[in-house]
Formats: sequence, structure tokens, C-alpha cells
Amino acid sequence: MSKTKRVIVYGDIHGCLEEFLTLRKQIDIKKGDVEISVGDFIAKGPYSLDTLRFLEKSKILCVRGNHEDKIIRYKLHYDEEKRSGKKNPMKLEEEEKRFFFSLKEEDFRFLSSTKFYLKIGSLTVVHAGITNKIFLSRATKKANAQVMRVRFVDEKGDFVALDETDKKGCCYWSKVYDNHEGFIVYGHQPFLKPKIDRFSIGIDTGAVYGNFLCAVVFDMDEDVNISSYRFYFQKSKKAYVKRKKSWPL
Repeated sequence: MSKTKRVIVYGDIHGCLEEFLTLRKQIDIKKGDVEISVGDFIAKGPYSLDTLRFLEKSKILCVRGNHEDKIIRYKLHYDEEKRSGKKNPMKLEEEEKRFFFSLKEEDFRFLSSTKFYLKIGSLTVVHAGITNKIFLSRATKKANAQVMRVRFVDEKGDFVALDETDKKGCCYWSKVYDNHEGFIVYGHQPFLKPKIDRFSIGIDTGAVYGNFLCAVVFDMDEDVNISSYRFYFQKSKKAYVKRKKSWPL
């Protein structure tokens, strides 16, 4: 690598395509930049399908979020139901159904091509986070599900569901993350501003809830290590859905 390379990571877009396009203009995307979405680029916001197709057309790399995963799993059961008559055990909300039935086969292929994690040098991008017991290159199906959903861990470092966060010794995963998978950038949990820890940054700043869409731009040196980073923000046009009780953390 003869010069510094930029790696640009976007927080949860959630169908906020107008804000996303404005943010990209602000960053001034150039040839050679690597763009990555942390996932949850669909659902909740107004332009999920258009966002999906723009990401594919623009060759933006995408990590799989829990919302993409839900559609992928529903599709597998849907196809099985058509083949064998076995009832689909999954349920979609009305907005999710409209989105699902608007998808073409190439859209499903794109969704299915998303990865549970992406690594570029010392940088790792996941949707939600990891525990210190998860090693991404040999993660099980259960571990991959946690990578898309983890927020809290218990005093043993194990995944804690949201309805069990009153457990003694429970804390946010990034507080105890030991750097075994490199510097992690993630989304999933909305924060009022980026959550900066020693070995990670959370960049879901609640665009769909009326706050900001965030991107972090990394300058990578010749050895593909992080030399510096900076944030960019685009204020949301409005709150497309009501804030959850779990935000702000």
C-alpha cells in the first residue's frame, strides 16, 4: 500500500436513505475508499428497499444485523413452507411483511451474502459486539447470533439477554472486551453520541429515532493498522419511530 487508505464505517442506517446520501457527500467519498455498513440498514425507516439496493449497487460492504438476519431466516422458512407445507414458525410485523414481499431474488441473494463480521487489518466490524469467549473465525451458530445481538455480559463474561440485565455483575460488553479480535466498530445499541472505549467504538447514534446518522473514517497506514480516525454526523430529518426505553443507555 503506497499511501494511507480510508475505511469508512456507517452506523445503523435503518432505511434513512436521505440522511445516508447526505452523509456520504459530507465525507466526500473517493476512489479507493472502503465503505462498510455495520448492519441494520433496513427496517423502521422510510426507504429500506432503496437503501438495500443502493448499498448493493455502490458495492458497499455490509455486516449482517439482526434485522437482515430476521428476513433471511424468514425467507428460508417461507421457501420450506412452499416446498413441504411445513408452517413457517416466524412472524413478521406488517411493515416487515411489506418489505419482504417487495424483495426480488437478487435482493435476497444480497442479504444472504452479508457477513457476520469483516476485518481490515487491525479493524474489525460487527453488528452488535462480542464476548471474550467468542472467536470470530470459528464462531458457532449460537455465537454468530450473539454477535448480532449482544449488549450485556455477566460476571463470567457470558451473553445476557435484555430482560436479564439486572443480574449481579452485569455490564456492557465493551467495558470488559480484551482486544482479542482487534479494534471493534459496532452498532445495534443506540447512543446519543459514539460510545468510545479502549478497544471499541459504538456508532449507532439513533438516526431512525431522530438523532444522528454517524460514520467513522479510519486512516490506515501501510501495514493496515489504524493511524487515526474521526467522526462525521448527519442530523435526521425527523424521528421515524419512537425511541425505545433502552436508549439512551
